[in-house]
Parts: sequence; structure tokens; C-alpha cells
Amino acid sequence: METTPQGGFNKFREVMLYMNPLLIILILLGGALIWLICSFLYRPIGRIAKKLFDDAVEAMQDDDSKDNKKK
Repeated sequence: METTPQGGFNKFREVMLYMNPLLIILILLGGALIWLICSFLYRPIGRIAKKLFDDAVEAMQDDDSKDNKKK
């Protein structure tokens, strides 16, 4: 067995050589999972946002029409 001042560091490098491809694969799988979740939620979130926007526009128009009637 070889003893060097950096013996622990060399073992760390050996482990990291095998971890890097695994880390890349996990990152790609995580990105794909996030992509799928977002693609399924895109339309429902858009519908909710549209309802909120339409309600806000309607409320502003109601306020404007009430102000015009008072004048």
C-alpha cells in the first residue's frame, strides 16, 4: 500500500470520478421531472391567472361606471 501525504485526497478523487456521471444523470432526470410537472400545470395556472385578471378588470370597470353615474 502506497503512503503519500495526499493519500486521503487521492481516494476522494477516485470516488468523485464515479460520482460526477451519477450527479449529471440525476440533474438531467430532475430537470426532466420539473419539465413534465410544469407542462402539466401550465394550462391550469393560466386559467387561474386569466380568471383573476378578468375579475380585476371587471371590478375596475364597475368602479368606473359607478363614478360616471355619480357625476
